[in-house]
Amino acid sequence: MPALLATAEPLSKKTEIDFFRDVPSRNLKGLATRSDGRLVSGPTLQEMAGPAPADLLWNLEPTSDPAKWLIGTGADGRIVEVTVDYAQPSYTSRTVVKLDDPQVFAVKALADGTILAGTSPRGGLYLVREDKPVARVSLPVDSIFDILLVNPTTALVATGNPGRIYQVDLAKFASVGLITDKITDTKILGDHGITLFGEIRDRNVRRLAALANGRIVAGSAPKGNVYSFAPAGGAPVILQENRDAEITDLLPQPNGDLFASIVYTSTTQESRITPPPGQTKSGGAPAREEPPPPAQQERFSGRSAVIWFPANGFPETIATRANTAFYRLARHGDTLLMAGGEMGELAGYDLRARLSLTFAGSISSQINQIAPIAGTPNRFLVLRNNAPGLALLDFDAPGPREAETRRIDLGT
Repeated sequence: MPALLATAEPLSKKTEIDFFRDVPSRNLKGLATRSDGRLVSGPTLQEMAGPAPADLLWNLEPTSDPAKWLIGTGADGRIVEVTVDYAQPSYTSRTVVKLDDPQVFAVKALADGTILAGTSPRGGLYLVREDKPVARVSLPVDSIFDILLVNPTTALVATGNPGRIYQVDLAKFASVGLITDKITDTKILGDHGITLFGEIRDRNVRRLAALANGRIVAGSAPKGNVYSFAPAGGAPVILQENRDAEITDLLPQPNGDLFASIVYTSTTQESRITPPPGQTKSGGAPAREEPPPPAQQERFSGRSAVIWFPANGFPETIATRANTAFYRLARHGDTLLMAGGEMGELAGYDLRARLSLTFAGSISSQINQIAPIAGTPNRFLVLRNNAPGLALLDFDAPGPREAETRRIDLGT
């Protein structure tokens, strides 16, 4: 009997539990969790009151008025202006113009009050003045995904199917009028102020950015390559090659560094961001495409990463997240912000401590864009989808701060 007592284990057991290492984004309010398990101060995310401007909200473009923003929408091809009341917070919206294509993927507000917009699936490039299109050219592509204003008179346009970058002389383009037929002749395009800046070997140019040294960087899909062009264009240099991926955003820094968000998908899973190429009729004209569904029901099995391209160094992966798509990037001090989905996640990365962060998330399943609000460095406007709307991300908001952990079965 004494021998049995000597070998018996105690009835109690001690287990170390890290409560805050994996708190869901939606279970945070005014707090953030760090990848080392610490709970730190964070922003609040408050959904704004207001009717949904459209079924699909693709991009968020600031104007000269900090309270007014432009949004490219689908699936009825409208550009919407929203007026935000940050004190409430709430917003109202009005339709600026309805374009001929169902999806408006790119919107750029110009200094003179005009709007440059790109559409899909017919690759329309529009100039809108006083709520009316005054110039339109259908490029020999299916989609226009991004517009970069190089200077007040020149813009670069990123296209898909095929993956090209066109340079646009805005003064010439403003005088072409409304041309409905697709133009494939390079000379005619040149007469309208549109010339080929560069071409990539991937199907879509998804994002454009200008570095501090004047070089132009482009991100592609569905391979997810990063290209660098000379300021005058021409053949690119490949900064990084990937496979089955999409470059969803490029964030250049004043010191010449570059951050890129990449979404990796499996070969059997359709893209979460870039629409598939449209079927064409026998005559070669793109057929009518049905608008993409707001969300896919199956769980996203891919992963996302943020790549840091130093001005004088090799690329480095600084943050990764499984089963999540990073859509856009922004910076708040020493913290990199990543807006994503599939559960409206807001992630971050502390550039100084080199640790990942999880911030308060949205009630929507996707956060398509996050943009700083002019004059208020600690507040950001957030564009969300499924359900569509706006939200206010505030790093200075007072109020209660909460973090709800996952349920823990103490019996196990």
